[in-house]
Amino acid sequence: MSDKLFPLGPACPAGESAIDILETKTLLKSFVRVTEYTLRTRTFTGEQTPVYQREVMSIGPTGEAVVVLPYDPVRDSVILIEQLRLPAHISQRTNGWTLEPAAGLIETGDTPEESARRECREECSRELGRMVKVGHYMPSPGAFSEVIHLFIGEVEAGETGTLAGLSAEHEFIRAHVIGFAEAMTLVDSNQIDNGNALIALNWLARHRERLRTEWLQKAA
Repeated sequence: MSDKLFPLGPACPAGESAIDILETKTLLKSFVRVTEYTLRTRTFTGEQTPVYQREVMSIGPTGEAVVVLPYDPVRDSVILIEQLRLPAHISQRTNGWTLEPAAGLIETGDTPEESARRECREECSRELGRMVKVGHYMPSPGAFSEVIHLFIGEVEAGETGTLAGLSAEHEFIRAHVIGFAEAMTLVDSNQIDNGNALIALNWLARHRERLRTEWLQKAA
C-alpha cells in the first residue's frame, strides 16, 4: 500500500511501467537545456498511447533551485528583492522589474540550506538565522523539470533599499523591507504576481503567528 495520502497515476500490470521513454535527443545545450523525449504512456483506461514527443527544459548543474523569504519576527517584516526579469518585460506583464524572494540555482555539492544562505547573502546582503523548510515544488511541470526548495529564513531586516547582487552575473538588485501586512496588501491587489513570492507569502500568512511566537520566545 502506498504511504501517500493521494496516490497518482494509472494502475499498471505487475512489472510494467506507466511511462516508456523510447529515445532522448538533446536539442539545445546552453544556460537552458532542451531535451526531446520520444515516449508512450498508459492511459487511465489501461490502454497504451501512440508514440509521441515532448520537449523538456532544465537549468543549472543540478536541475534544482532554492527560494528563501527572509522574515524578521521582531519587526514583522519580510524582505523582497527588486530586479529585472527579461521574460516579464517581453510578456508585458510588468515593465520588467519584479518583487520576489531571494532565489538561485543549487550548485553541485551544495545542500538546499547552504544555497539559501548564500543567495540571501548575495541578493539581500543579510545573514540568515533559523530556517524553516516549507517544501519543494515544480513551478512549471508542463515544460520545466526544475525543482524549487522553499524556505522561510530569520533575519534582522535592517534598512530598506539596500543594493546587492553579483555584477559578474548581471544582477542589479534592490532589497525592500516590507511590513507583513503591506506585503499581503500587495498580494491581494495583484502587485505581486511572482509565483515564488505568492507561495512563500501565503504560506507565511497561514503559519506566521506560530512561527513568530516560536522565534521570539527562543530569542528571549
